[in-house]
This record gives sequence, C-alpha cells and structure tokens, in this order.
Amino acid sequence: MDTRQPEVAAMKKSAQNVLNKLSSAESRIAIQRCVVKTQARFEGLQTQVEEVQDNIEKELENRDKFTSDLKQAVHWLQSKQNDIQKLHDGDLVGRIEKQKVLKREIMLKTEYTKTLVWQQSQRYSDLGGDLPVDLQSQIEVFKSTESTLAEQIKQIDDKIEQAKLVKVEYQDTVRHVTGWLSVAEMKLREKVIDLENSTTNHQELCQEMEDFKTKPDLLRRKAEEVVTFVCDPTERQEILKTVGTANERWLRLQSEATERSLQLEEISELYEEFNSTLEVVNSWVETASEAVSTELVWNQFERVEEQLKTYRVLANEASDTQTKVDQLSSTLDQLHDLCDISMASKKLAETRDKYMRVSNLITERLSTLEDASEDWNEYEKDISEISKWLEMTKQNVTVKDTTLSLREQLQAQERLIVDIEAHKNKAQNILTKHMELRSLAGEYSPTQGTKLSREINQLHDNVIEQERHLEDAITLQEAYEDEVAQLTQCIARAQQRLTSVPVAANSVDGLKRQIAERNVGPMKVLWTDLV
Repeated sequence: MDTRQPEVAAMKKSAQNVLNKLSSAESRIAIQRCVVKTQARFEGLQTQVEEVQDNIEKELENRDKFTSDLKQAVHWLQSKQNDIQKLHDGDLVGRIEKQKVLKREIMLKTEYTKTLVWQQSQRYSDLGGDLPVDLQSQIEVFKSTESTLAEQIKQIDDKIEQAKLVKVEYQDTVRHVTGWLSVAEMKLREKVIDLENSTTNHQELCQEMEDFKTKPDLLRRKAEEVVTFVCDPTERQEILKTVGTANERWLRLQSEATERSLQLEEISELYEEFNSTLEVVNSWVETASEAVSTELVWNQFERVEEQLKTYRVLANEASDTQTKVDQLSSTLDQLHDLCDISMASKKLAETRDKYMRVSNLITERLSTLEDASEDWNEYEKDISEISKWLEMTKQNVTVKDTTLSLREQLQAQERLIVDIEAHKNKAQNILTKHMELRSLAGEYSPTQGTKLSREINQLHDNVIEQERHLEDAITLQEAYEDEVAQLTQCIARAQQRLTSVPVAANSVDGLKRQIAERNVGPMKVLWTDLV
C-alpha cells in the first residue's frame, strides 16, 4: 500500500490535468467520480490493510503475552516442584502449614492460567477457529506440568495424611496408655474396704495388665514413627519423655501390682486370723454369758465352793480371752495401714463391750464368792470350834468328877458358866458378824446359828441350874456337916458316959439288961442333944 501511494497521487494529478483540459461537464464529472471512487477504494483498502495489520499485531502481541504467561506459569509450577520435594521431610506441623500455603498458591496460579486458556479458547472459538498449534503445544506443556505437580502434591498429601494418621494413632495410643495407667494406678492405690470385691477387682486388673502389656511397646513404635516427622528438638524430647514416663509408670505399676497381691494375701491372712479369733471370743462370751445368767446359790457351803471354782475357771478364761481381745486389737492395728477397718472395728467394739460386761460380772461375782467363801470358811471354822466346844462342854457337864468336893465342883461350875457366857457372846458376835452371809445363805445358816445359840443357852441354863443344885447341895452339906459334928459331939458325950459307968452285972441276964440300958441311955442322951 505504501508503494501504491505515489501511483494514487500521480493518478490524481493526471486526472486533474485531464479535468483542466476537458470542457464537457459530463466528462469532467465522470473523471472526478472515477478518481474519487478509486481513491475511496484505495483508502478503504488502506484502512482495511491497516486494520488487518493492527489485528495481526494485536494477535501477535496476544499470542506472545499468552505464550509468555504459559511459560511463566510452567516455570513457576516447575519451581514449585522443588518446594514440594522439600515437604517430604521436616516438622509435620510446619510441613502442613507450608503445604496449605503452597497448595493455595498453586491453586490460585493454575486457576488463573486456566482462566487465560479458557479466554483464549473462547476468543478463537468466537473467531470461528481453533487455537493455534503452538498455543496448543504450550497449553499441553502447562497441563503436563500441572498434572505432574498435582501428582506430587497428592503424594505429599498422602504422606502428610499418613503422618497425621500416625500422629493421631500415637496420640490415641498415648491417651489410651496414660489413661489406662492412671486408672490402674488409682485402682492399686484404692484402700481396701471389701476384701472380696478388692480381690476380684485386683484379679480383673491383673488380667487387664496381661492384655495391656503389649501397649507400651506399641507406644514406642508409634513414637518412633512420629519422631521421623518431627524436626523440633523440644517436641522430639517431649515425645521421648512421654514414652519414657509411660514405660516407668508401667514398670512401677507391675511392681505395685505384685505388692498389692502380697498385700491382699496379707490382709486375707490377717482377716482370717481376726475372724477366727473373733469367733472364739464371741463363742466364749456367749458361753460365759449363759453361765453368769444363772443366779448364785448361797445356801450351801459346798455349792458356794463349786461356784467359786467355776468362776475361777471363768476368770482364767476371761484373762485368756482378754489376751485374744488384745490380739484382735493388734491385728486391727496391722490392718489399719492396709485397708479400711470400719466394719471390723465395729464388730470388735461390739464384742469388746459384750466381753467387758461378762468379764466385769465374772470379776464382781468372783470377788463376792471369794469373800463369801472366806466368810464361809471362817464361819464354818468358828461354828465348828463352837460346836466342838459345845460337845466337850456337854460331856463335861454330864460327866461329874466325884473326886471333887461340892465346893470345888461349884467353883468349876462357876468357871464353866463364865466360859459358856464367853462362848455365848462369841457365838452371838459370829452370828452378828455373818449377818449378811446368813441373809444370803437363806434358811441354812440362821437355823444352824439359832440351833447353836439355843443349845448354848440351854447349856447355860442347865449349868446355872446345876450351879443352883450345887449351891443347894452345899447348903445341905453344910447343914449335914453341922449336924454330923453335933452328932459326933453327942456320940462322944454318950461314949464318955458309957465308958464312965462300970460293968455291974453278975450274970448274963444282968449283963444283957445293962447292955440294953446302955444302948437306950446314950440314944436318949444323943436324941436329947440333937433336939
């Protein structure tokens, strides 16, 4: 068109020259129309050529820019492949954050590039054609790079997801292990309240421990897997510390479980000893309670002695039972540090109260029986002595010593009365002293005491009566002696008279008369003196 520009100018100049030479208006108009038409066609063609040229330049510019954008996108995507490769290693949290940023950047970049591709495709489609081959080639390179990058991202995603899964499994394992250990430790440190339940729970825990023993090793393996994804030294140390702590707790738990088993065995043995001893004590308390429920019998010395013997046996048994009660307390002291003893303490308190009531009653009754026995012995001894004295005195009273004079017998009788009165007072004092015993003894002791007292009184009365008889006899004896003395004097005078009269008879008959006279004479003399 540029080379044709001078020709158009020459045509216009030639047409002007022709116009100047033409006189006909029609010719002039025809030439002018031809020139104008030609020029218009040339200018129109020129305009079209310029438009085409402009479009071509725009197309080239568009293609260059699109190609440049594709190349830049491809180059950028290729550069991100290196960044993606770096996501294979390193700290998981950092990798996840970098992955998120990188995926967002890639998504924005690819979406933007895809928009450009769509725009170009739409543009050529609107023009009624297809994308140029070179652009299609560039687009294929972009798509291939994008696909490769997407595959790499998918691999990284899978690896990160796997790492996240491993970490989740590790965290779940940590929670399970530490949670189970905490519960198990709490169970092992629970105070034993019910031995049977505690033993059952411990057996169940031992079975759980048997099932759990693979968990610490599983935790270690999970920790080793997680550590490969962790670059932070602090976090690595924390993971290793968690595993180490779990292992230490597991080992300590096993040791505590063994100690717990031994502890439960010890508690079982102590409880068995406690229950058996408690049963023995309760059995004795029941037997002793039944024994002391019977009222004491006081009306026979032999019965008192039997009861005393029984209560001494009970007292010895009570002493032995007290040892068992102390043993129960000692057993509870041992159990106090091992388990809850509230129920056992309640049982022991009830048994101790029952024991103390029975023991105190036994002690009280034993003391009463011992005092009563002592009083009985003393009483029996005193009564025996008085009875022996009474028998001897009765014998002495009934047997008379004829070798003694009445005066001597009266003196002996007076001494006997004094002795009887002394023993009578002694017997009364004994009865008064043993009034309580006699009241406890019922009818037996008062009857014997009354009998003795009555016999002593009777003996006293008899002796008094004998004393009066002796006094009367002495009085009679004195009168008799006075009469005998007087009679003796009379006899002496009569004898004197007889001896003073000589024998005057010359014959036997005279002698008989003299004898008769002598016999009558002294008798008259004696009778006269006596009168």
